[in-house]
Amino acid sequence: MKMLMAIIDSSRKEELELVLQRAGVQGWTEIPHVRGMGSTGPRLESAAHPGSSAIIQTLVEDERLQPLVEVILSYCGQCSEHIKLLHWDVTMVM
Repeated sequence: MKMLMAIIDSSRKEELELVLQRAGVQGWTEIPHVRGMGSTGPRLESAAHPGSSAIIQTLVEDERLQPLVEVILSYCGQCSEHIKLLHWDVTMVM
């Protein structure tokens, strides 16, 4: 099983959630209004550095990971949205 994490501009998170729903993802966890510094510069929700990101995580069976990544990247290509996708192996303990 894999954990897939997407870091996306907060203003685009609802669009990504729709993409996940249409791809058959049944659940995810969202961390809204994430502040930090990255390749797009500071995103600190302040007057000097407006904006924030959102983190959306979901568990995916190994064989579903690549097709889901392709669907998400296709979405990003259509809207020219910058997104970071990461994944790692996880083991369910309960």
